[in-house]
Amino acid sequence: MSVPTAGVPGSCDSPPRGMGWGVAALIIALAVVLAAAAGWENFATADEPYHLLAAWTYMAEGHGDFNPEHPPLAKLLAGAALLPLQLRGAGGEPVQRLENLSREIRRFLHHNAVPWIAILRAGRLAMLPFLVLLLAGVYLWGRELAGAAAGMVALVAVASQPLVLGHAFVVHTDVAAAATWMWTLRASQRWLHLGGRRWVAVGLWSGAALLVKFAAVYLVLGIALLTLALAWRRQRPQLLGGLAGVALVAAATIPLGYAPVLRNAGAREVAETYSAYLRSGPASRQTVEKVAYLPVVGPGIVQWSTGLGYVARTNRLGQGVNYFFGRTSTRGFWLYFPVAFVLKVSLPFLVLVVVALLQIRTVQGFGLLPALAAAYYLLISLGSSYNIGARHLLPMVALAGVAAGVAAARWRPGALLAAKLTLMISPLASFPHYLAHFNELIGVERGARVLADSNLDWGQDWQRAARLATRSGWAPITIVYLGSADPAALFPGGIDFFASPTRTPYVALSRQAAAVGAEYLAALREREAARALTALLAEVEHHGQPLATVGHSIILYRLPSRSDSSAALSPAARRLRMSQESALD
Repeated sequence: MSVPTAGVPGSCDSPPRGMGWGVAALIIALAVVLAAAAGWENFATADEPYHLLAAWTYMAEGHGDFNPEHPPLAKLLAGAALLPLQLRGAGGEPVQRLENLSREIRRFLHHNAVPWIAILRAGRLAMLPFLVLLLAGVYLWGRELAGAAAGMVALVAVASQPLVLGHAFVVHTDVAAAATWMWTLRASQRWLHLGGRRWVAVGLWSGAALLVKFAAVYLVLGIALLTLALAWRRQRPQLLGGLAGVALVAAATIPLGYAPVLRNAGAREVAETYSAYLRSGPASRQTVEKVAYLPVVGPGIVQWSTGLGYVARTNRLGQGVNYFFGRTSTRGFWLYFPVAFVLKVSLPFLVLVVVALLQIRTVQGFGLLPALAAAYYLLISLGSSYNIGARHLLPMVALAGVAAGVAAARWRPGALLAAKLTLMISPLASFPHYLAHFNELIGVERGARVLADSNLDWGQDWQRAARLATRSGWAPITIVYLGSADPAALFPGGIDFFASPTRTPYVALSRQAAAVGAEYLAALREREAARALTALLAEVEHHGQPLATVGHSIILYRLPSRSDSSAALSPAARRLRMSQESALD
């Protein structure tokens, strides 16, 4: 049964290899080089130290008490890359060491057998295969749906996004999630169109997606709804059997993925991890422990459920402090992700997507699936309280790129060439500051008044700031930073604002701390620390002399001498430092 797509013969069939594949491989290789080069000197982003500690713990120790809120697949690759470094892991017994987590994270990154930059680079290099997987999937699916021209436009569109390139060289799950969504949906389309036992591939890719990020639950739900709709509308009840097979394969994949993570973790440890993260009572812990005793499948099921439950709980109660158009909230903003998409993708990409939407009526059948999937992803994101970066939209960005390529398949060769050349400008113009990129509709400085967090300042520029301060002789200097790493250690005379009462003539201010720091501390019930930070920010605003802005995310100031500032800041600084347990022995 043939389903028309964009009117191009042979869609959904395996395309022949030829010159297009060579050009595609070159574009993918260039994207990998740009991503690595842009992030090579970046300092640890806010989440990376924890992900790296968890990655090492999974691979070297076989315990899963760290970071269950993110499934393990990406971290297993990072952990494998870290093994040759012979690092020292966290001290203490599993689960019990969670009480000293912030201290152990900082120790692992900054006081280990090799320098912090070597740990970061090793883990980050292991993330690049996900970029290759994503871009290969974009090209292949676009080519299958509407021909070689569609595949090339889709590839260039996605490979040229600073949002994609900036997060490809970070130890995190966002690019991996986009890659597994892409391949799962492509496998689903081929199964639903061509039938046979292709549901096995759908199950395997669905399982991989569920091992990357818990948002893949919505992916599986969407595939199930699409399958049910097609089975009913086209009178194909055999699809229901295939759907059951998808569910079984995906479910079997999960405990297999967790097996290396939990190879040395007993049922009691797995149950204690569940109890620690979900704050369950003794009765629940005992029930969970019984499940964890089930051979092969029990530990993985419990561990995956722990992470899913934790994410659902924090999403319901509010995750941290979100910033949007100058407002802060522990809940989400309905318009956050639509606005983030419009401002954080490149302007040529945005224009291409808009034109594709205007031409969507020319696309038929399964050629509509990427556009529908992108819309579905945006819809499910609207209710999220995790409004902490456009990076969460990477699956949607990739799907929108494929949809745009399919819609552009009938363009004249000259128009296609112009579109691809225009798309290529953005990664060159914004290099190396991909994480802080905003398109020409708003620019970085105005964009910083709309979006914060990983959209602008994820901690990436502290090494650059330290080098500038060293060359300029700006010391001693107070470092204002909220995160798990220790950028003060990079500066000559660097003093953590929350560790020392000393008031210095120079200040290095994180724009994330300036935007939401006081509210974040107040949410942690560190009210005196919040007041101290508010006082410092007011002094910087009224009396600080700006010296430099580094990578759009850190501003360096000179302050006039004021002898009373030290006493005002000391009590809050001491209390915050003790509460975070981040002082090193």
